[in-house]
Amino acid sequence: MISIVFHHLLPNHYRGLGYFHGGASLQEWIIPCVKIEWPQKASHVNISIQPIEQILSLRPKIVLEIAREGMFIEDTIPRQVEVRLLDARQKTILFRSEPKIITPDQEQVAVTLQPLEDVQAERGTPLTIEVRDLRTDEVIATENTTLMVPLENW
Repeated sequence: MISIVFHHLLPNHYRGLGYFHGGASLQEWIIPCVKIEWPQKASHVNISIQPIEQILSLRPKIVLEIAREGMFIEDTIPRQVEVRLLDARQKTILFRSEPKIITPDQEQVAVTLQPLEDVQAERGTPLTIEVRDLRTDEVIATENTTLMVPLENW
């Protein structure tokens, strides 16, 4: 919202100028000022993880669902995220995605994860899926799942 406010000022005739010029023009009486207000603050896109009961591959694909709080796309800011699969008991990272930019015009984003080198996990290992904001390292969303294929010395 932009509003224009007019301030009425008296001419500056004798304040240190040492002379009087004989009158005041409209420019000396009215000075327009522009005041800009944002009615609400933009927020980052909200991300949730589409539930997945079991991980059946060594290159799992996790689907992220994007939700906008406002009616307009412009009210939401994109964010760069990383998806991780962690051993739920030991809290060690087993799989990781490449950084991905999530924009408000998307509804779903499929992210493929790669296993890390020198990690191992047995079939049936409980896992935690984490989505992290790379700028703040904040965990945005989590979901639980189970590894159904053995992960051995990749």
